[in-house]
Amino acid sequence: MVSGPTVDAADNDGDPSTDQFIILSWLDLAGNWPGNVPTTIAAVNFTTTAGFNGTTSVNFSASSTPPSFVLAPTSATISEIPATVSISATNANASEAGPTDGEFTITRSGSTAAALTVNHTTSGTATSGTDYTALSGSTVIPSGASSAQIPVSPIDDALVESTETVIATLSASADYSIGTSNATVNIADNDNPPIITGLIGMTAAAAQAALEAAGYVVTTSFQFDPNATPGTVISETQDPANRTANLVIATAQPTASASPIPSLSSFGLLLLTPLLGLVALFRKKR
Repeated sequence: MVSGPTVDAADNDGDPSTDQFIILSWLDLAGNWPGNVPTTIAAVNFTTTAGFNGTTSVNFSASSTPPSFVLAPTSATISEIPATVSISATNANASEAGPTDGEFTITRSGSTAAALTVNHTTSGTATSGTDYTALSGSTVIPSGASSAQIPVSPIDDALVESTETVIATLSASADYSIGTSNATVNIADNDNPPIITGLIGMTAAAAQAALEAAGYVVTTSFQFDPNATPGTVISETQDPANRTANLVIATAQPTASASPIPSLSSFGLLLLTPLLGLVALFRKKR
């Protein structure tokens, strides 16, 4: 027979940390107890309630045992099995155009009975609070849910920038273990570089530096110009929409070009043609 649970107001087990108890009692009418020893008298299953976190202990004590017999109960510890949490980029492409948000998603395994707070940090080439709205550093997965989303909201500015990254990394906690620990969202820029003037006559190095500082990817080609200083820019093109530019650089001498070499077949034709004529003449005399 089992009774309880009952509040342990009298501290029956001598352990002030316990707060409830149950009483398990039995009566062996046949008088055969305990029979073969050791023997199991009863088995008790414990189920944790929603919101249980950490560990708790279960103590056992016994009384009124037959002469020459003792019960040997041992304490048990019930521990929560922590959830495993992972993070992924469910929308890895954010943009200043719009702006268009990116998104991280944190998922957990195991019980969803209670809410779970997951801590995380951010890094990457994008600057928190300048390139995107700062993340809070913690996300709550609500009770009954297995995941929660973290929006990454770009801040549209007038700067010409390359695509920048936001990396979210999960932080360790006693409340969960970590599966996939980090994910990345990219923030695309929506600003075009300006047209750079005054490049003609500049040295190639100075012109390239000016274009790259404005946000261009620069290519170069070379051309002889007797009126230009070698190593300076004689013409250029800029494509702001694609962020590309090309510089044509003056060379000291014209680019050498190789004359075509006659093929062996053309030599053979020149040599054979007269011989064929002689052969034909010889045949006529015969």
